[in-house]
Amino acid sequence: MEKERCKLKRKHFFEYFDVVDSVSGKLFGKLVDVTPEGIKTILCEKPIKPGSLYRLTICIPKEFKIQHIQIEATCVWSSEDEDY
Repeated sequence: MEKERCKLKRKHFFEYFDVVDSVSGKLFGKLVDVTPEGIKTILCEKPIKPGSLYRLTICIPKEFKIQHIQIEATCVWSSEDEDY
């Protein structure tokens, strides 16, 4: 399983982008890296359950032309998996 996770090239950022829960308006976590297949890592303070669907807004730094990206995301893996 570990080899499969690493086969896609990740794009790491120099700074983490805030990710906001679009429904509640509260900070969901920080975007850490992405691959051509989608978002790979979001650091969250609260545990999220695999299979859960989220509506999220990725906040883009001011130096870029767009301010935010809205997405729907499904958690497919969590470091907290053993708790569920």
